[in-house]
Amino acid sequence: MTCPACSSGAVLFDFETPRLKVWKCRSCGHRLAQHLAVESLLDYHQQYDQGAFVDSLRATRVRQARRILGWIREAEPAATRLLDYGCGRGWFLDEAKAAGWQVAGADSSPMAVQMLRDRGIAAVDLDRPIESEVVTLLDVIEHFTVEELVPRLSAVRARVVVIKVPTSEGLLYRFARGRALEQMYQVGTYPPHHHYFNRRSLRHVLARAGMQPLGFHRDRDFEPSTVAARAGLHFPLAGVAGSVAAAAAALLRMEDSLISLARPRAS
Repeated sequence: MTCPACSSGAVLFDFETPRLKVWKCRSCGHRLAQHLAVESLLDYHQQYDQGAFVDSLRATRVRQARRILGWIREAEPAATRLLDYGCGRGWFLDEAKAAGWQVAGADSSPMAVQMLRDRGIAAVDLDRPIESEVVTLLDVIEHFTVEELVPRLSAVRARVVVIKVPTSEGLLYRFARGRALEQMYQVGTYPPHHHYFNRRSLRHVLARAGMQPLGFHRDRDFEPSTVAARAGLHFPLAGVAGSVAAAAAALLRMEDSLISLARPRAS
């Protein structure tokens, strides 16, 4: 097996659960998964819990959106057009539109596309070229298969590309076991997570896709007050536990998301 990040052949078995097998690259630390569960035929956004889970996810994505938009403006002050590829429920685009960007979104989910159109946001066909002044792929490329990962990124055309991925260096990943690990790889959903990155492996992916990193950022992927709801747990002092987890992640630099701004070398 060859590592999809650095092309090394030093990929070794890492762990397995009843529905998942994971390998780790000994060279760059990239993790890739083989899913043994049956794929869901539901719309992607109907495959996971609704209600409190979605509310907690939205709070995190809105907070992250404001930070990411600030980094984009620093990197490309004159840009006005933004395409969010794999836009999900459109929370990032809502924030970008409110900040004055001309926005469009693309997603494989009919539900997501309809939500965009209902809010007056242009929905772009996934089969069209991935191009704009700024292209964001937030929580997207971990869903690409091993064969798709580099070719699909290589096809992006933009002045600045923003990529956000889950990282195995994060607090939640390092302490997850059993079913919690299956949830992190989104076992049973389609498309699931095929990859978990770290800074080194993401650098390799960007280089192979012809992109020059402008910078890397880390961010926690939960809110202290809602982390229990994200995990489907309910217990006394859950907010306190969430605050402790957030403080530990910041202190140890073990946030669960890795964000890179990059510039395609051809641009």
